Amino acid sequence: MKALGLLFGLFLCTSTLAEYNGYHLSLEIKTKSGNTIEAYSYITVNGIDPDSLQNIQHIIRRIQQGLGNYNNPGHIKYASQRIKYEFTPNWAENGEKNRIFSLSHIDSIAISDIQSIQVKDIIDYTYLVGIWNELDVQDVRWIKKPPVQSYTFSGYLCSYQVFAHELSAKNKLIFEKLLNKQQEIDDYYRRVENYELDDGEELDEDLFDDQIGDLMSQLELSRVIVISECTC
Repeated sequence: MKALGLLFGLFLCTSTLAEYNGYHLSLEIKTKSGNTIEAYSYITVNGIDPDSLQNIQHIIRRIQQGLGNYNNPGHIKYASQRIKYEFTPNWAENGEKNRIFSLSHIDSIAISDIQSIQVKDIIDYTYLVGIWNELDVQDVRWIKKPPVQSYTFSGYLCSYQVFAHELSAKNKLIFEKLLNKQQEIDDYYRRVENYELDDGEELDEDLFDDQIGDLMSQLELSRVIVISECTC
């Protein structure tokens, strides 16, 4: 039986490794039956030790952890599609673009069926930022068009950027509620900053995240992109 091989062609991003970093992996999996699978995964690590790249079992464990495959240790999960969404952050001063990736069409393969794995590229990306949408190749056409409206909502530890490429009647009502809630939160923090709160007026700031999150969860995600960021 031919040994299980691991080939690496690494093209690292130039961005600085962050404390909360993770990596989007583009993989080429060759099976013992002669098939080739183009696959994608995401792993959360504090850094990639070059020596660990020679250890296939280490890489397989990372891939398993990345897509939560703890209950099936004989297999690895992977995404067969990775869709990139480019956007201009609502706070960007010079209109610079950012990007985020959506993994979809999750499949799995038995580790015993793998002949070799090639890591074709690694993209450094923080795990504190996530996209709510599971995008498909059919979505590529409309996500390349500019949104008709964008919003930013934030509570205590979590913030959301919303890019509406279409506005449904239901979402318009929810956005109105979100804007009103955001105004309440901003007014509260303004009063805190100006020492205007009376005794007993202090609020549990964690509730702000709950209130914003509850409203966000009511949005219809059809042609609406939600990007969230939460800190510890």
